Amino acid sequence: MNDISDLPEIVERREKVEKAIKEILSHGEYEPLLRGMQRYPFAGGKRWRPVFAMLTADCVAGAGEKAMLFGIALELIHNFTLVHDDIMDMAETRRKIKCIHADKTIHPDEHYRLAYAIDVGDALFAKGFEILGNVDASDAIVRRLLKETAKMVLGIAEGQQMDMDFAQRYNISEEEYLKMIEKKTALMFRTAAMGGAIIADGTERQIESCAEFGTLVGIGFQIADDIIDLLGNPEITGKARGGDIKEGKRTLIVVHALANASESQRKKIVSVLGNRFATPEEIEESIEILKNTGSIKYAEKVAVEFSLRAKECLKVLPNNREREILNMFADFMVHRIK
Repeated sequence: MNDISDLPEIVERREKVEKAIKEILSHGEYEPLLRGMQRYPFAGGKRWRPVFAMLTADCVAGAGEKAMLFGIALELIHNFTLVHDDIMDMAETRRKIKCIHADKTIHPDEHYRLAYAIDVGDALFAKGFEILGNVDASDAIVRRLLKETAKMVLGIAEGQQMDMDFAQRYNISEEEYLKMIEKKTALMFRTAAMGGAIIADGTERQIESCAEFGTLVGIGFQIADDIIDLLGNPEITGKARGGDIKEGKRTLIVVHALANASESQRKKIVSVLGNRFATPEEIEESIEILKNTGSIKYAEKVAVEFSLRAKECLKVLPNNREREILNMFADFMVHRIK
């Protein structure tokens, strides 16, 4: 389907978010740290999380403007997780630029770059919570948002640790994988959608439905991302094709393949999985195996199922243009793999 980021309603919200982020990160007390904080947010991104919060708030009660700062807080925290994830994954590029810890133009010394990247991530984390405290809402609502956001960050850390631990095993179940991405990826979509409904003073049923919608969309989003890593154009994604394989990621595709491959296919997957010295040819051969085992098709099917379940959650919300866009959002998040 067409990229919904081109919809006027999305463009308008994203432009407001971009302007606000640039203003928020335009000044700081120490310039070298500020430059690092600007690096990922200014390098691009669809701003789905703040747009998500604004859409749900507008859908419930036309309160999208009030939800924007909350969404921006999540976006800054999201960028904090990206900086630290890139260190943990030893990634080289993000959004078509060098990762902070890998960019020798920042500093020739690797230890300095690693320490600098950690500091940048910490600063983005702190800035996110500072912005969260400025949300235009009652003290009770702000406290609730702070509590939910803190729970989100802890859950993301748990998901990241699960992801790291899974890389040591070859017997990951589908249920374990889904729980991991629910924490690592979907929690932020859940918190964005739920927070928008909270700020809009929605009913508890609406708030819970938005939270579940965000969870299901977030899971579908991550499964689609796993597929894009294998099939996407590096010129568009900004990442090397098959990077998840080299990093040893136990994606749904890999989990399914390891359970369904022939012995020879399984040996080939295992030999490349987590092998940072794997050649492009070996990566492509592994991708072909993942296709031949039906694992990529299976992941596509599961992603679509999550999208359909997500759209069911929206039926308790007012039937307006924002709900229509959220429905489109659920479709696009999984069908962008096409």
